[in-house]
Amino acid sequence: ISESMKTNDFFVMDENFLKHKERALELLEIIEREGSRFSFSIFSSAEAITDFGIDNMVKLGVIYVWIGVESKQSLFEKTKGVDVKKLIAELRGKGIIVLASSILFLEHHDKKTIWDDIDFAIGLQPDFTQFMQFGPTPMTALYMDYKAQGKLLDEMPYEEWHGQKRINFKHPNFTGDETEVILREAFRKEYEVLGPSILRAS
Repeated sequence: ISESMKTNDFFVMDENFLKHKERALELLEIIEREGSRFSFSIFSSAEAITDFGIDNMVKLGVIYVWIGVESKQSLFEKTKGVDVKKLIAELRGKGIIVLASSILFLEHHDKKTIWDDIDFAIGLQPDFTQFMQFGPTPMTALYMDYKAQGKLLDEMPYEEWHGQKRINFKHPNFTGDETEVILREAFRKEYEVLGPSILRAS
């Protein structure tokens, strides 16, 4: 692919590339054996990065990593026991650009805890920050559960269920209008506190 496309730069569309540690190590072994040089942008979880090792990422050629941080609360196995702020600082210290992604309007969020999570995400000081709105995707278990409970906003067109405007379900603590404003203000605060991402990543 590198030869035919005349590029050494790849974005790997795998939800958690380093989770398959043996595969990634095999790729690293081949790259080192062949003397090849590639640049990879990947998605990977905090626990998979910790297991694989940041030095191995550098040797592999990872220049950009998207990490799902999600919440200040350790709601997911992928962040349990990991000092995410320290991990992000170490990645950036090795020259790896980091996008940290957080989920807003989770079931536990109210007017206070949502800002706790926003401030937590900003405090991680990544190069890029994504605030994504929580929401059920058609045919998932969450979708079926919310549909059975009558929580889905069926009048909302599917093309607007993208998580970057307003939520697609009835939240006990927020209206649709409020979710739109809070999302916008989260990005605004991130910019005001950390400055432009393009400068942080350069």
